[in-house]
Amino acid sequence: MTENEHQRLRIAADATAARALMIWAAKLLRASLPPEDHLRAEVLSAVRQKLSLARSDYLQMTFPEMTAIESDLWAAEAQDAFDRLAKEFESCLLSK
Repeated sequence: MTENEHQRLRIAADATAARALMIWAAKLLRASLPPEDHLRAEVLSAVRQKLSLARSDYLQMTFPEMTAIESDLWAAEAQDAFDRLAKEFESCLLSK
């Protein structure tokens, strides 16, 4: 296996573990949400707001080690991945 292939494999393994931890964290948070509808709604609103702020940070990402075009393409991929994972996080958080 080349060094590049090894690095890609490690990145894929990290991404898989990060997704599993994200799902676990969403379920943990769901279990600790207050049972009262009003308080629960406030917490969920705060989580959505924090996800929105995190998304804004992702919109600012650049990759100076890449060309401008490569950086834009990679940033778009990272944004798409963030959006998919944020949606999955919220889905896990809201499921029963």
